[in-house]
Amino acid sequence: MNNLSKYEKITVLIVTFKSHHIIDKCLNNIDENYKKILIENSNDTSFTQELEKKYKNLECINIGYDSGFGFALNRGIEKAKTDYIISINPDSFPEKDCFEKLHDTAETNEDVVIVTPVTYVKNNSKEFKGYGYF
Repeated sequence: MNNLSKYEKITVLIVTFKSHHIIDKCLNNIDENYKKILIENSNDTSFTQELEKKYKNLECINIGYDSGFGFALNRGIEKAKTDYIISINPDSFPEKDCFEKLHDTAETNEDVVIVTPVTYVKNNSKEFKGYGYF
């Protein structure tokens, strides 16, 4: 283990497509000290430029077209220069210590390649419709 802080070891990647209505709620739930890369699957550069002005440690990439989740995520991974990446959706609102727990789990389990949190809908929120099970 090196002596970098958890903030220096983690980049949060958020793939979006015209998520203007919800992205602020997502970004406001992420500690400002984490590096964040938002990959926007559109050419709306005014949207992403405003986000970069508003949020500390945020870099935005505009793909220019709806390339899909996988392609966009890979562009973010190429930009990330940290030990770990955390991929979240724009309609995710991580609790305060969520990323710290993921970091600690990864740091203490050398044989683990992927760590994932449990996702749940708080108070049966009807804010978003579910898209089924995988």
